[in-house]
Amino acid sequence: MLKFAKKIRNNWKKTTFAVGALTYGITKAKSTYEIKHLMRAYCEEAKQYGDELQNVMYPNKKLVVVLNPAADKKNAEESVSKYSCILKHLFGQK
Repeated sequence: MLKFAKKIRNNWKKTTFAVGALTYGITKAKSTYEIKHLMRAYCEEAKQYGDELQNVMYPNKKLVVVLNPAADKKNAEESVSKYSCILKHLFGQK
């Protein structure tokens, strides 16, 4: 244990960098997991509405997807295509 403490003290720059990189990686993985979990919950809720029978007297509902590419550092188009395909299918759009 004493050798480990001495190594940490002698290599404090490397240790600080490693801790920072590890913290960033864990934070990024956690936020990605939470976003995917949230999107899955939204899609399951939308599926419940998609399974309902539609009344013939009312026309089909319209779906509008708004894309803001500046919000997600140019990854917005990929995210929208990944998550909106389920909603488009439920609304009968291609």
